[in-house]
Amino acid sequence: MLFMLCSASTLAAGLPSTTTNEGDALIEQYINAVNCCNYQDIAPLFSSNWQEEYQQFFSNPVNSKSHYGVYNIDRIKLIEVEHISGIPLFSDINHEQYSAFADVNYWLVHWDLAAHSDSNYFSTGQNYALFVTGYEQGAPKLLDMAIPPREEVSVYSDRVGISSFDSPVGSPNSAPWSNPETINFI
Repeated sequence: MLFMLCSASTLAAGLPSTTTNEGDALIEQYINAVNCCNYQDIAPLFSSNWQEEYQQFFSNPVNSKSHYGVYNIDRIKLIEVEHISGIPLFSDINHEQYSAFADVNYWLVHWDLAAHSDSNYFSTGQNYALFVTGYEQGAPKLLDMAIPPREEVSVYSDRVGISSFDSPVGSPNSAPWSNPETINFI
């Protein structure tokens, strides 16, 4: 599966910010590469620590034959890209790994997918992904990407919270089970 992200501040380095159109452009390039099946164009969009892993993934014919990871996506239709002003609250992202990069930014991407077959990460219909962008040696790069497995995503102006779908709470010894009245985001 594809998972990538990044962090740090560019202002001190004097670099332009990926909060402008560069973050959007990197995400759009990723989507275009997937839609056109130009998988060789995906790895160079990412930071060097992800490029080698992606090149190995794309060079393994078993992945494409089994529709594993990005090969499971038939089409992506971009609905919205939203810059997140704070650090998202998503457990699959290790924010400390981005300390070596300048101007780290987070993006919530809302897209409509057509999947070859539904899985925990890629299912036909509207989905969300979290992208991390930043600068590596002066060049804008995708630092990470995470797709919440069939989870509900809520966006706030300063943070993102991802929670599981509403499910009954209680214990087998304390019937009846009941749904919570509220779900709190940290």
